[in-house]
Amino acid sequence: MDKDPQNILKFEKSVEILPELDKILEKRIRTAFIFPIDQIEQKFGELWGEFKEDNEELTDKEKEFEKIFLEWRKSVLDIGNLQIRIAKNELRKVYRI
Repeated sequence: MDKDPQNILKFEKSVEILPELDKILEKRIRTAFIFPIDQIEQKFGELWGEFKEDNEELTDKEKEFEKIFLEWRKSVLDIGNLQIRIAKNELRKVYRI
């Protein structure tokens, strides 16, 4: 490890900062993909019976829309979570931790 006091101080500060940056980064990225999912559910949820009572049957068309929505939602969540992991790994590389 580098013995230069300035570099040691930078390293110690980066170790202290990383957990907070990690939380902030994850929250911001997650909000960026969760909010649109929520908006789609609110605006178009009736297409797949989102607002029906639990005991009400879905029509065939609603089932179709629900399947499409759930596939889309899964892909958005998968890509968003992947981006969070990538961003966190890049952050660690920058701070060399």
